[in-house]
Amino acid sequence: MAARYELVDLGFSTADAEHISFEWRNSQLILQFVDWKENPVSVVFQDVAGVQWNEESYADQPEVRNDTCYEVHQSDWTSEYVRRQAFPRQQCVRHLVLCFNAVGVLEVLCTGLTTPKLYGD
Repeated sequence: MAARYELVDLGFSTADAEHISFEWRNSQLILQFVDWKENPVSVVFQDVAGVQWNEESYADQPEVRNDTCYEVHQSDWTSEYVRRQAFPRQQCVRHLVLCFNAVGVLEVLCTGLTTPKLYGD
């Protein structure tokens, strides 16, 4: 079954983001960046099993824009983690794709994320 990319509103915009950084801490990925309105954003992904950073966009997939966020359904990556039981069966695994224009693409396998907050909150 082919992967399906669903446009998703995670509560922030990745378009024209700058100063992107992320940190791994206790199975959480902490993402920080400055959005196009120059607002600092911080997001925490919970129960992270996989992270990928690509400096290339999804140019080979015309349905995927390079300035927004997606949830991937029926992804091979998610299926592999579930098959290996990296997640307990009762947990919902999400494959999220965050596209930061020409800067890069962050992909995360997680169970959820917190709402964005300003740095220092």
